[in-house]
Amino acid sequence: MSHCPSKKASLVHLGVNSQGKHVYLDPLAPDWAALPPAVATLLELCDGQTPLEDLARRFSSSNTGSGPEDRKSMQDRVTRALGVLAQGGMLT
Repeated sequence: MSHCPSKKASLVHLGVNSQGKHVYLDPLAPDWAALPPAVATLLELCDGQTPLEDLARRFSSSNTGSGPEDRKSMQDRVTRALGVLAQGGMLT
């Protein structure tokens, strides 16, 4: 069975700051993060039911060119971004 990342339930999206980054607060930590729009979109896709491979495929299909190298590159970046979100305590 594949891992299905889930956005931490206590995260609250506060809005977008003046630099265009999405600001999240975890009042239980307490901690906050300012994420670029693409990473915030990826975080919101983490519903706990979609496997990691499907997340990468869904995100990469809407954010890359049509070539196989483009898709592979985006899948690698998505996987790395999910790792950073997990290290930052934003995923369960």
